[in-house]
Amino acid sequence: MNLTRDQRTKLKELSLEVFGVSSYWQKLVDGQVVLVTEKKSEIVPGVDGAPDTTKEIDVPVLRDDGATQSVTKRHTPESALVLLLEMKTRRDQIMATINAQQEENKAKATQEELQKKIQEDLGGSAT
Repeated sequence: MNLTRDQRTKLKELSLEVFGVSSYWQKLVDGQVVLVTEKKSEIVPGVDGAPDTTKEIDVPVLRDDGATQSVTKRHTPESALVLLLEMKTRRDQIMATINAQQEENKAKATQEELQKKIQEDLGGSAT
């Protein structure tokens, strides 16, 4: 695997940003053991008179002796870079959504606190 210094640096930086470890990209290139699965449809019973629905689930593929089947998945440095970039964009989108929800919750909390304070000030005492 002959990579330039710039490629290694970019992979290390992305890996550190996405996973918190600068060497995770090497695991993607060297190979990871991945469980082989197949899609099966499952009937989910309805609740409170609702009709039954079906949903697709991933089920592990079993060998003849009953053990689960797995394969080693390897990436090229270029495909690892693409995968890390996709993961980074997904992570950034999720973090933006979380931050927006936290800001919204803070705004609601301050609004409720303000309303409670106004209610206490206007309410007075009954004595």
